[in-house]
Amino acid sequence: MKKYLIIGLALVLYIPTLLLGKEETNRLIGYWLTSDKSMKIEIYENADSTFAGKIIWLKEPNDKNDKPRKDSNNPDKKLQERPLLELVILTGLVPESSTKYKSGKLYDPHSGKTYSATIELVNNNTINIRYFIATPTLGRTDTWTRTAK
Repeated sequence: MKKYLIIGLALVLYIPTLLLGKEETNRLIGYWLTSDKSMKIEIYENADSTFAGKIIWLKEPNDKNDKPRKDSNNPDKKLQERPLLELVILTGLVPESSTKYKSGKLYDPHSGKTYSATIELVNNNTINIRYFIATPTLGRTDTWTRTAK
């Protein structure tokens, strides 16, 4: 009986640790409004435990001809006809700690350029995304805020 009590107590103490650890990683998951408030990005976890983000809302979803905006600034002519809505612009982020993510790529549909990216959770409702070419010290930081879908 004493053996079962010890096992039960160990499980009760160990399970919350596992759940809290997963919750920390999942704080990045959600809907984020870019600093210029022109896009909402949904950040989600892939099956391979990397994080990605796609555009789910645009302040101006249609072009001057009232047609859905396309990825017209993409340097690859074959990709210029794809719609911006549902476009995956953030890929490959891996957790470095409970508040930092590294090794990502950020595609900027305004310029058509792809940058290396890192993310830091400032708090549960704010992230700083640093995007750069070659080295983070030569990059820029954008602050996104959590939002409803």
